[in-house]
Amino acid sequence: MRKNWFGIHAGEGPRAWRMFFVIFLLIASLAIIKPVRNSLFLNEYGAQQLPYAFLLVALASTIVAVFYTRLTKRFTLLNLIRATLAISVLSVIGFWALLVTGTGETWLTYALYIWVAIFGLITTTQFWLLANYVFFPRQAKRLFSFLGAGAISGGIIGGYLTRLLVEQVGTKHMLLICVLFLLIAIYLVTEIWRRSEREIEERFKARNRQERKELRQTISPWKRIQQSKHLTLTASLIGVGVIVANLVDFQFSAISSEAIRDEDELTAFFGFWLSNLSLLSLAVQLFGTSRIIKRFGVGASLYLLPTGIMIGSIVLITAPVLWAAILVKVSDGSFKQSVNKAGLELLILPIPASIKNQVKAIIDVFVDHLATGISGLLLILMTQFFPFGSRGISLLIVGIILIWYQLIRSVKKEYVRSFRLAIEKRTIDLDSDSIDVNDAAVHESLMKSLLDKSPRKVLYVLDLVTDAGINVDDLPLSDLLANSSQAIRATAMRLAVDSSEDYSAKARLLLEQSTGELRIACLVYLVSRDTDGIELLKEWVREGDTEQRIDAIHATGVLLRDTPGFRMQIEPVSYFSGLLDSSRLKGMPDSDAAAIRKATAQAIGDAGLPSLHTYLHTLLHDQDTDVLIEAVRAAGCSKVVDFAPALINHLDTKLVRRAARDALEQMGAQVVPYLAERIENRHESSNVRHGIARVFGYIGSQAAVDTLMRLVKTERELAVRDRMIRSLNRLKQHYPRLQFGHAAVEATLYKQLDDYHTIYKALNATRAQHLGSNRSSLNQARALLARALEERLDADLERIFRLLGLRYSGRQMLDAYQGVTSLRTELRDSALEFLDNLLDNRLKKALMPILEEMTPADDGERRRQEIVERDYLYQLASGGDTWLAACALFVVVQLGDAELARACSSLASHPDPVVAETAQLLNQPPNGEEN
Repeated sequence: MRKNWFGIHAGEGPRAWRMFFVIFLLIASLAIIKPVRNSLFLNEYGAQQLPYAFLLVALASTIVAVFYTRLTKRFTLLNLIRATLAISVLSVIGFWALLVTGTGETWLTYALYIWVAIFGLITTTQFWLLANYVFFPRQAKRLFSFLGAGAISGGIIGGYLTRLLVEQVGTKHMLLICVLFLLIAIYLVTEIWRRSEREIEERFKARNRQERKELRQTISPWKRIQQSKHLTLTASLIGVGVIVANLVDFQFSAISSEAIRDEDELTAFFGFWLSNLSLLSLAVQLFGTSRIIKRFGVGASLYLLPTGIMIGSIVLITAPVLWAAILVKVSDGSFKQSVNKAGLELLILPIPASIKNQVKAIIDVFVDHLATGISGLLLILMTQFFPFGSRGISLLIVGIILIWYQLIRSVKKEYVRSFRLAIEKRTIDLDSDSIDVNDAAVHESLMKSLLDKSPRKVLYVLDLVTDAGINVDDLPLSDLLANSSQAIRATAMRLAVDSSEDYSAKARLLLEQSTGELRIACLVYLVSRDTDGIELLKEWVREGDTEQRIDAIHATGVLLRDTPGFRMQIEPVSYFSGLLDSSRLKGMPDSDAAAIRKATAQAIGDAGLPSLHTYLHTLLHDQDTDVLIEAVRAAGCSKVVDFAPALINHLDTKLVRRAARDALEQMGAQVVPYLAERIENRHESSNVRHGIARVFGYIGSQAAVDTLMRLVKTERELAVRDRMIRSLNRLKQHYPRLQFGHAAVEATLYKQLDDYHTIYKALNATRAQHLGSNRSSLNQARALLARALEERLDADLERIFRLLGLRYSGRQMLDAYQGVTSLRTELRDSALEFLDNLLDNRLKKALMPILEEMTPADDGERRRQEIVERDYLYQLASGGDTWLAACALFVVVQLGDAELARACSSLASHPDPVVAETAQLLNQPPNGEEN
């Protein structure tokens, strides 16, 4: 019942209800504070000052929007929401205190009027942004109407509370109820974030990628709107609606303040009608919106709001009294947030998501502010310069509504054309919208497109209608099942499982004529709908040819996943035991047996049954690569940490390691202890350790960061340490909420700086020795070592800046690194100046000498370095950089230093073959000319 009525599925309840109460409390607060604001303003200044308030609201909202946009780039959404609500709480308390004490009466009411408008804009915008992160797109389609009901319910309760309590507590003291509501909202938002932290970060990361992609677009959002007739008309339609709404609000406020003089009575009146309007809007939303849009289409639905306002305005022209003003406000309130809002959302449906994300903010925010300012100017003209009164304003409203009608007529034609074009180009994205496609024009266009000759277009539209939740019985399944494309027929057969029509005969016919995807879909249909289907499935598994067995196995996995009743019809454990029975597979060709094992692994992954994991453990040790890859993928999908050891082992299997990394990443934070244990084992292969370091970068948890920060300080193998640092950079970039302790980062950074200095000294010494030797073979060895040391310095410098990116802004450090390594003097100097002002003193002292221009060492320095050549050669040979180790050992071989050769002889058993082979040369006499 809960699922059918509210659209809440199992497991979604706690999160959905918390979000419901957050928007409930926000709108309830707004519903309390708006009547207070309106009553105080009208009693203080009268309706004639409202136009100036509209102008100030438009100006202030624009300034705040620009400032707020900058803040969004610097702070997480949670911190922004909590800060906004906390500031709102303090502001409400401040307004209450000033109103009670009578301080600042000349400006306070204006300030409150503007603040309430901005509060309503920012808090509701933040809520819906949070909702987009908390819920997947498919969840959003089901749950946003539920959350919308929470908003309307908040308006109802807040308004009625104002009506009931204002006479007891007074208008000014109603503000304290808002404080309580906002404090509860802060708690709920914190709980929602805490319980949905990982999902929010994943969507935040995806949204950042999309935003970066959009920033690369060459066309500005303004040009997008100007170049699109559809967008221009939509923006104009929204702007006209805002202008009329403000004119209606002015009339309602002006006539109400004339009829009701008492401040508390006026507050109660506004609260009462705000609740009534919310109640009417809720009724229309629940019982009318979907039916109206589905039956009459988006165009007809958009006529309801202006028509209702026009009727009320005509009545108001003949009788400018309170009940007529209420009639106009009822028309506005009933349809604006229900049918009209749904219609406006549908209007932008055909616009590609990449363009929509760019222009929607301008249309929703800037157009609203601009229209509010225009309405203020119109009212100033109508009331100050040409005092026409309520009748004159009503006539103006009627005139603007005539323009509104023309815009609706034009945008309807453009909407249908854009929608059809979007289907042609496959640019429509239903997942980015929070409402179902119930519009008659949309439905008709989709159904016609399903009969198109282009298979790609039909498959695209089938995906759309599936995501949109359109009833399967509305689809032309018979025509689709007769399509020449096997992919279309397979998709239609999968959809037919949920149809009330019987397609068993068609499924049996297609079963005999098809293979692969279509045959699997037919098997699934027959087992789901036909009593004989399961016997056919078992027959194919026991006695069918190899292709039939494989298709039957795939169908079994799908059925076990999607049809719980199927699990009662077969015993999955014994069923899969039979599939992997060696006696059955023994007589087959090796390729056929491997194909069946591969299909079995995929079916186990599809089924998602813990009882089948025993067989997956077996398949994870299969000798066939394709079987192994499929088994690894299935283990990753299971997210069962018991598979972690086997998956880690496969990081050393050349063709399987990528699948193994993906599978380990899917397991998330729970696999971190297993990864840490294996990467700390120095006897583990380099491939495994390097692969683990890479996996860490995809596990967005604090445990992954803490483990990497601990390991990178002590890691001697350079390739693994480099991968660890890169993984830390990735975590910093994609999971901004994670904490990278400054102390831990700086400790690692100073160690890396020490390594740089050591390598730099070794390079200077090697260059000096190379210049001072006359033996060609030794010179060649030293020249090779010098080149290796130079390459190592370049790589070390990059690692230093990557570590700085963990301490400071990653983007800034990338720019600084590109600057200091540039051949252009002005860029290098700018980068050095930037770092000199950014870094703290200790870091500056350690880093800046490295970055500044270094001169070759003098002869005295060379002689001092020559004394310790054997020390740095041994240090390089026994270090974690295998290429440097090999180059250093080659110099040792050419030196012929017996003591140094003995010290390095143990490296003949080094795991790296190049190092080991070079060390083995120590037992042979050096070649080349003597000094």
